[in-house]
Amino acid sequence: SEMCIRDRYTYLQPATYRLSVLSTRTALLLPLCTFLMFISLVEPSSYVMMMFFITMIEGYCLYVFLALITTNLGGPQATVELMEKSQRPMLCSVCLPKEPVRFFRMTVWVLFYVLAMRSICSLISAICFYSGTQSGKSAYAFFNALSALVLVCGFVCLVNLCEPICHFPIVYLTPLPVCLPVCQMRMCTST
Repeated sequence: SEMCIRDRYTYLQPATYRLSVLSTRTALLLPLCTFLMFISLVEPSSYVMMMFFITMIEGYCLYVFLALITTNLGGPQATVELMEKSQRPMLCSVCLPKEPVRFFRMTVWVLFYVLAMRSICSLISAICFYSGTQSGKSAYAFFNALSALVLVCGFVCLVNLCEPICHFPIVYLTPLPVCLPVCQMRMCTST
């Protein structure tokens, strides 16, 4: 395992450094999330406590996924330009801003809230759950519902960000070395 990680970073190119770091972070955190879910299945009384750590990992992975998409497309400016060029309507255009710059900023903040607010809500709900009172159980349900609402909002923003981008031919963008894996993938899947 250590040998694979060391080998991965031995021949690291400056143009792909950020992509390698982001993908490695995500790849190393998701098995930890799975392990925590397994612990909560084996010992059901630890489920609420484990959900605090799981929501932190989920929020961080979604935020890193957005950073990975943005970096792969050439940065925030290139992502916004790609959204403007696509001219595709968003899936949920009623509740989201129509200007790509405002929408991209909102998506970044919403995914940050998925990380921060869900973690805080999960911690408060765990404290309420382990209080052992009826009002604690009610507060637990309320904070879990609030956490789920924040997560749904994050997914809606992320899907609406990816929708215009996924149907635009990335091959015709500026030939950045960072976009090369995506361009090759697009060319392979389009034929």
